[in-house]
Amino acid sequence: MSKADRATLHARVGALLEAGTSDRRDEFSELLAYHAAQSYVLSSELRLDRDTLGPRSARALRWSALAGDRALALYATEQAAGHYALAIETGLREQSDTELLAHLYISRGRALELRGAYDDAIVAYEALERLATERGDDRLRADALARQATIYRTPTTRFDPERADELVDA
Repeated sequence: MSKADRATLHARVGALLEAGTSDRRDEFSELLAYHAAQSYVLSSELRLDRDTLGPRSARALRWSALAGDRALALYATEQAAGHYALAIETGLREQSDTELLAHLYISRGRALELRGAYDDAIVAYEALERLATERGDDRLRADALARQATIYRTPTTRFDPERADELVDA
């Protein structure tokens, strides 16, 4: 089966699932995210036109974010981090608004913290800090710095109170 056919098939399966599970979409968010993401990724690789790619990217972003939120609520932190990573990648590529990207970065960072993956959480919060700086959002930058400082201030493998103080004073 060609890549274009697979992209179309994933889009169709996702649309059918959306229609067939309208009252239980939360339960099916991971499956919906999978098909939406596959459709988007394959379509991106094929460099399809914006009329085709736009709705597929919106679906991938929406379902990956919702699947991440559901997984995080269930403390399935590894799955949540993965869903948020895909949503962030899609959101950056599609130049999504700052508020949505902030939610995704913060949620991914939190999922990673809960897993004890403090290095990866710091990377997520540093990326959030860069986004805030690029977009001129001082409040969001302060939030990203505070989240990094919290990790450095907490007695974990990354405990470094001096670094925490530097971040708070930045």
